[in-house]
Amino acid sequence: MASGVYIVVGDNGVILKRSESGVYSAKASGVAANLTFVSGITGGPIYAGGVETLLRSDDNGESWIDISSAITWNSGEYVSQIHVRNATRVYIATVDPGAPNDGRLIYYNGSTWSDLYSRASAGQEILGCWGFTDVDIWISQAISGNDQIRRYTGSWGDVAGGPAGAGRFFGASASELYLCGSGASNANEVHKWTGVAWASDYTPGQNTARAIHGSASDNVVNVDTVITGSKFRAHRYDGTWSAEYTSATSNTTPSWVHVNGPQDAAAACEAGQVYKHGAGGWSLEGAATTGTSENLNGIWSPGDQSGPIIINDSPTAGSRDTPPEGPLSFTIHDELNDVDAATVRISINGTQIYDGSVFAVGWKQSTLQTASGDVVVVLRPTVPLSQRVNHLEVIAADEFGNPRTIRWGFLVRAPLPLVGDTFLVGDDKDLVVNRHGELERDALPRSRCLARILTRRGKWALAPNFGSRLHEIQITKGAYRRARDAIEEALKPLLDEGAIKAVRVEPITDVDGSHIVAVEAFVSVPGDLGVQSLGEFALS
Repeated sequence: MASGVYIVVGDNGVILKRSESGVYSAKASGVAANLTFVSGITGGPIYAGGVETLLRSDDNGESWIDISSAITWNSGEYVSQIHVRNATRVYIATVDPGAPNDGRLIYYNGSTWSDLYSRASAGQEILGCWGFTDVDIWISQAISGNDQIRRYTGSWGDVAGGPAGAGRFFGASASELYLCGSGASNANEVHKWTGVAWASDYTPGQNTARAIHGSASDNVVNVDTVITGSKFRAHRYDGTWSAEYTSATSNTTPSWVHVNGPQDAAAACEAGQVYKHGAGGWSLEGAATTGTSENLNGIWSPGDQSGPIIINDSPTAGSRDTPPEGPLSFTIHDELNDVDAATVRISINGTQIYDGSVFAVGWKQSTLQTASGDVVVVLRPTVPLSQRVNHLEVIAADEFGNPRTIRWGFLVRAPLPLVGDTFLVGDDKDLVVNRHGELERDALPRSRCLARILTRRGKWALAPNFGSRLHEIQITKGAYRRARDAIEEALKPLLDEGAIKAVRVEPITDVDGSHIVAVEAFVSVPGDLGVQSLGEFALS
């Protein structure tokens, strides 16, 4: 399936861009350094960091600018995690592997780079960082024999309760901050900050912790390495934690994972490999697909870039036979199931009838969220549509703000008359729709009789006794008697006024003569020597 775009970075300056259709293309980084992490904001800057290196892209990863000189690096110092809160708040955790083996938290305020947390003493590697506000910033430190989580709330302080061997963060909210670590016995552990304290959230087992990321508080993915064979493994939290996938391929150690949605995630792995999650689960995209055999160390996605698909179900574009009463229906579909309902706008003939929350007077609707995540909208006007060419416009966007607009025209037909429909002219109903759907106008006794037999009794509010009950009669025992009574009842006013002299109703049976399937009515008209047939009337 299609997915979000992904930016992948790796050793020797490798930068790849994976398209929504799964095609990888190499992008020039201009550097030879190992790149270790990448992160950004949708529609804004993207940063890729590595060994004494920091790059920025302002065009969704197509081109990169080397801004390494904005930071004074120590020899061999490399980026461990980048968190881009917004365009003017960027946090970078670094590790300095050389003596005195320390690290720092570098901060960008929109104009300058500076140390927000500097090396206090030897042996403090800053492995992870996350910032919710200017006074709610987290770092994880790997300190020999005493791993440490620190939080800035105006000043720095230690926070107890995190996992041993703490690594990198993912923050769904200020009260849902995740951190994975290698644990006391090199076992993967996931801990969670609840807004009050850190607590163990998930312990998948004896595997080396690698990364954690999510798209929402109820969609978090942790990836680790199965120690035997260095195999990729994934775990997912969707209300409860569970193991989701274990690779059958060895030497697929993951470095980082990025999650766009329940059916869209990807993990950067060693030797040019990426594990991609889609509708069919996890699958390996190897070096032959990515186009590189370099170790891939970081991955980030701006998300779905193409917006939802809007399908006009009924009427279709150019339809010439749309009923005035509708319905009008369409489906909004997105590969990532991330349609933002608040962005939906519906207009007809240039007039907006839905603003994302409320329908205009004169329209009623029903919305169905299907199992696949599609949104099906059915519209019905309370007043019939004009008999003309109408134009419907629908606008929708996904959660990343990618818009889609579709417009289509359709012709509303005049309402088709039904056989037996009658129309009031003067003091009587002397217009009738004949058996060919044509409108006849005359006041002859035969036409008046047909109008009364074929019109459903009670249809006309101003003449509730006009018409017959013939339509109610089914082919059952006693049908002929009931049909005869219904016709005689319908024509009695004409008998009373002398428009006709007599009524006769005869049964018509099926081929074997076992059932009454229709009746034929006859009337005698004053001044006429014979009897006129009104025709055959089938029973339902």
